[in-house]
Amino acid sequence: MRTKLTLLQAMICGALLAFTGCATSPHTTAWEYRIVEGWTRQPECAELEKQLNEAGKAGFVIVSTATLPAEPNSYPKTVVILKRPIP
Repeated sequence: MRTKLTLLQAMICGALLAFTGCATSPHTTAWEYRIVEGWTRQPECAELEKQLNEAGKAGFVIVSTATLPAEPNSYPKTVVILKRPIP
């Protein structure tokens, strides 16, 4: 009886492992990237927010952000890198 139970458990584990392997994706995802830049101070940040909201509606997500040093007589700029899967 114990041997049959162990054999049954081994068969169930083997089947689960096989089905798990079948459920994994065999391909890699191709990505489309977009770079958005703008100022993060008022009132200029409204334009950056608008660009980010439009990109979000189009399926883009943020990958990275960076703030670039200000040029003379200017303010720092923020650069946002976005990506979405290519259908």
